[in-house]
Amino acid sequence: MNLLKKIYKPILLPAVILLNFGLISCEDKEVIADFGVSKEAFVFSNSGGNSIISVAANKDWNVSTDLDWALVTPANGNGTTECLLQIDTSYLYGAREGVLLFKSGSEVRNVKINQAGFKKVIEPNELVFTVPDYKASLDAYIELDVVTNVDFDVVIPAEASWLSVDLEHQSENPFEVEAIPRVRKIRLKYKVNTAFTERAIDVSLVQKSETLSSDNVEAESATIKVTQEGSPKIIPGYKGDSIAVVMLSRILNKGVTTLDIPMLNWEFLEFEEFPVENPVEGGPTHELRVVTLEISSFETDESIPFFIKYLTKIKKLSLIGNSNGATKRIPLGKEVTELKDLEYLNLLGYGISSLPEEFVNLTKLNDLDLSGNIFEEIPYSILERLPNLEYLKMLFCNVEGVTDLREFVEGQETGLGGRLSHRIFNLKNLKELSIANNYFEGNLPTYYGDGVAFPKMELLRIGLNFFTGDLPAWILEHPNLGCWAPEVLVFNQRGTNCRDSEDRVPGFDNIPSFNEIPRCPLFDKKLKTK
Repeated sequence: MNLLKKIYKPILLPAVILLNFGLISCEDKEVIADFGVSKEAFVFSNSGGNSIISVAANKDWNVSTDLDWALVTPANGNGTTECLLQIDTSYLYGAREGVLLFKSGSEVRNVKINQAGFKKVIEPNELVFTVPDYKASLDAYIELDVVTNVDFDVVIPAEASWLSVDLEHQSENPFEVEAIPRVRKIRLKYKVNTAFTERAIDVSLVQKSETLSSDNVEAESATIKVTQEGSPKIIPGYKGDSIAVVMLSRILNKGVTTLDIPMLNWEFLEFEEFPVENPVEGGPTHELRVVTLEISSFETDESIPFFIKYLTKIKKLSLIGNSNGATKRIPLGKEVTELKDLEYLNLLGYGISSLPEEFVNLTKLNDLDLSGNIFEEIPYSILERLPNLEYLKMLFCNVEGVTDLREFVEGQETGLGGRLSHRIFNLKNLKELSIANNYFEGNLPTYYGDGVAFPKMELLRIGLNFFTGDLPAWILEHPNLGCWAPEVLVFNQRGTNCRDSEDRVPGFDNIPSFNEIPRCPLFDKKLKTK
């Protein structure tokens, strides 16, 4: 027996070792084959995507997760299965992660999912723009397509008053929830360049501070450079006049059809001959210059274009009928006040609301028509300093449609109204004063000066206001009363259905009869002249 032990002992020991090794190896293989997954971690871009994950199992299994952006199909099975893992596009600025739990009996396998988020971006499609000195107002803009996923401000330096954001033509902000970059349209409007040199400005697109998320990461700002070409240089003369008139017509959006023929045939112009300002040796010594410009039915939201100042010989300027002029409030610019020879200015229905102080430089101005514009008061301080002003017309300078002045509230825009100031008598050289169809009320002012008030007055129109009380002596005793068609243009006020601010019916108490009105001496004078 001992001998057998001695013989088999060397044989049995390796066999037992091998047997034990074999049992251990079998146990390892059984664990792998029992349950497992092909990959324990996945990384996806912010656009999401698909991937394959294999499940090895010898019995039922299932997968679960609280991720609403990850989907495994099939989500359960029996035995080895190939599954499709689908990841949605991210809607976050930062990365996100989660876990898929694969279970089979008591066995669990974790699969980690990582997905990149979106970077905050503000990326315009172009960074450099060059625009002409002038374009029609409806076309004077540049448009940007900005790829972005944050709300941002368009920052234009204060000195660039010629450039602005067109709020009516930009897309709404779609980035309140999603971080997915989208295209946002921005439109920048520009005005005409009145200088001969170009101008340039840097515009910044900067993320709004209130849109910063908890990570406090801000999108990198973008800078756009806008350069505008200089205006063509205009030298006073016949050629300079033609350029100025063409530019005026374009800026006023006036569809002039005659600009393709010689300027002498343009029907809205008149000319006179003047010495050439800068004659060339051997060249002409005289040339025709524009002295009258009349344009009607145009459209603008701005004052008279600056090119008007190059018509240095103009005497008569008439700009009538701005589209929707009654709704506009445009301060008159000072360019027109450089026209030293201007005698007649008609801005009927332009939308002008005030005159510049430099208006007093128009010392030759004889006839001024501001009718159909909303003025809150007669600009006495300026008109009193126009030595040659003889004709003043400010008809319909009010917000139309009011029949009861009690409806007005303090601070409300109404136009010309209230009591007529005594300062009107300071305009003593007037031959015509037309302020009819406004909201003047109360008694007419009394004249305390020497002689006759308005001794040159040939026409007085104050009808269809809200005046009440007695007609003053300066009207009833004026030598030219019969020339004014007073029954219609003076005595006739608003109808009996109207009320002034103190609930009075408009109208005068002492209107003379027709027979009491003297014959017009001016009429007799004209007959004698003939």
